[in-house]
Amino acid sequence: MLKVVLLKADLLTLFTSCKHLEIYLQNLSIDILGVPSDTFDSCMDRIENSQNLMMVPRAVFESTQHRLLPRSRDLRAKLYTCIPRDLSTARSLAKLSGVYTIALRSDTVQMVDSTEINLLTQVRERKFIEVHIHSFLELLRSDKKVSTERMFYFLGESIEYALRRDVPVVVSSASPVPSQVLHPQQIDALLFSLGFTKRERRMMLEVYPLELLSIWREW
Repeated sequence: MLKVVLLKADLLTLFTSCKHLEIYLQNLSIDILGVPSDTFDSCMDRIENSQNLMMVPRAVFESTQHRLLPRSRDLRAKLYTCIPRDLSTARSLAKLSGVYTIALRSDTVQMVDSTEINLLTQVRERKFIEVHIHSFLELLRSDKKVSTERMFYFLGESIEYALRRDVPVVVSSASPVPSQVLHPQQIDALLFSLGFTKRERRMMLEVYPLELLSIWREW
């Protein structure tokens, strides 16, 4: 019987040093790892040559109506995830050309909603939503009066609606600290607890990340 090898990909970690990256890789096995572009530049030769690992240069951009996107040449050099800072910015990000992801975090979950997803189905270029799991897990450690259960409900609803409308969703750990980074297998377990099927989880953790990388490289 043919053995199916599952791809382990995390397209966004926020490690700022090679030391953090090395600590992570000592403890966990992974195939594709997204890291900030500065970390990518300083650590790539040191890490990638010694491991069966593909590293992807990433960047986080805070989008506002004043400046919606980075320059085109920057979008081509590194794969951006854009955090909309208001509702009108979120709607604009759904319509612009370029390869980037729209961040679905605890502070944007009410902006990346069914209306946003409907807009994403109407554009010619395929747009990706990227879930930053760490921002939701931080709610469990926060003293703020936020209903964690409510936030995870909104997260699950947004993901489910996006998948139903054929809008690709990528789920990344998006943590700056090795000890708080969820491995793809842990993310898979979390998605399972939110009610997603094996096929849906595989799409979010394997198929869509590869599709996103392919589109970005060819753009």
